[in-house]
Amino acid sequence: MSGKSYAPLGTVLHILGKEVIVKLKSRKIPRKDMIVYNENMEKIGVTTNPFGPVKSPYVGIVLNSNAKIPEPGSMLLLKIKKKKSGLITKKHYSKLYSTNKSKLYKRKKQGYKKN
Repeated sequence: MSGKSYAPLGTVLHILGKEVIVKLKSRKIPRKDMIVYNENMEKIGVTTNPFGPVKSPYVGIVLNSNAKIPEPGSMLLLKIKKKKSGLITKKHYSKLYSTNKSKLYKRKKQGYKKN
């Protein structure tokens, strides 16, 4: 599992058939359709859209057909990928800068004409 780790999603509050309501533990809100794992690192389902107040949001989890239903109060996890680097290299930065600069120069030369 190089480059991947697990982060706590939150605790199970309610179970509604094959759906589970989770109170988020962190301030980071997961995207829709992220895979959710139980404490034993087994896939149990995917996230739905978050809802509730901004300070303490909730998220729904749609359980897989073969997943064991988690107990209320149990912790659920997300698998996250660690980024190698979020920085732009000097080479890429200079290309972006020179491209933008030449476009700006051409627009100035044309007098910012609208089509």
